[in-house]
Amino acid sequence: MGSTQFKLTVIGSNDAPTIVIEQSKIDVSEGNTVTLDASTSIDVDGDVMSILWEGPGDIASPESLSTDVTGLSSGTHIFTLTLSDSEVSSSQEVTVTVTPTPVAKPEPDNSKSSSGGSMGGLVMILLGIAGIRRKR
Repeated sequence: MGSTQFKLTVIGSNDAPTIVIEQSKIDVSEGNTVTLDASTSIDVDGDVMSILWEGPGDIASPESLSTDVTGLSSGTHIFTLTLSDSEVSSSQEVTVTVTPTPVAKPEPDNSKSSSGGSMGGLVMILLGIAGIRRKR
């Protein structure tokens, strides 16, 4: 029996990184810090990933899987995370809704004395005394 030779070439595939975002919708009050967290994202092929968060405000570490954002005004803001392994990339959005901070009503300042009430009473007493003196 004869033998047959053949050559088998296996071409590996490169899968895009898998993004896992902890919260895809975040509600926060104006002035508070927002944490964008995708720390459990991976590249299943084990390739080194580049990381980029994009969006408004001050993104503390745009090239980290988890970062804080400050300086957001009230409204709805979209942040995009892009992970790339130099051949393929993945992107995912996070929506952050910032509500205005309620404005506190100023409390009345009771430290100022108002002599209007007591002064008015004193004037009435003095006018009454003056009226009694005139009648005599």
